[in-house]
Amino acid sequence: MNIKNGRINANLFFASNKRNGLRLEESDRRFIIGAWQDKPVYKLDWWLGDNEIKAKLKEEVEYFSAYLNGYKVNGSLLNRIIDNEAKNVLIGLSKTNTENFFDAVLRCDWDWVKDNLVEPRTNSYGITDDRYFYTDAVSISSQARADNCKRISRNDLCALYNNIFQDSKHGDGFTRVCTLNGVKVKQMRLNGKNVQGVELT
Repeated sequence: MNIKNGRINANLFFASNKRNGLRLEESDRRFIIGAWQDKPVYKLDWWLGDNEIKAKLKEEVEYFSAYLNGYKVNGSLLNRIIDNEAKNVLIGLSKTNTENFFDAVLRCDWDWVKDNLVEPRTNSYGITDDRYFYTDAVSISSQARADNCKRISRNDLCALYNNIFQDSKHGDGFTRVCTLNGVKVKQMRLNGKNVQGVELT
């Protein structure tokens, strides 16, 4: 018996009740995403009822099959990814909090940064514990917005990160976080000093 390796073509359909049922990266070219439906199908205006729908399907399947057989396909669209709003929404939902943080900072979205800063807690004795330097983080983001910064020092970026994620990264440890998220930290001159920093877009 002769065995040959051949090309396998298959189309798979996935459905989910979850808004973020699939993690999708921007570079992904495998999926065509349809709009998410927020209502059960039986609550939609066009739903006739279970028995009526079954009868309609049985009645119309032959005509629909003939329609598909005669449908003219645009060959130029084959094997191409369709970019649509549904896909963009899913990509956004697929991003981790860390990815959203770096995306916001790199595009100078200081509103996002401000909205996600975490205020310090005050205990029952009225003592405020600002261990994640909320005041400094507010000052950094406000100054960056006012100056329309195109660069930010690694230490300032780290201060924003630590406040939002309630973390205590510093130095080389934070540089590794940047590198893992595709953000390049490099030597640059800021305010007359040579520092480690990040270029913003």
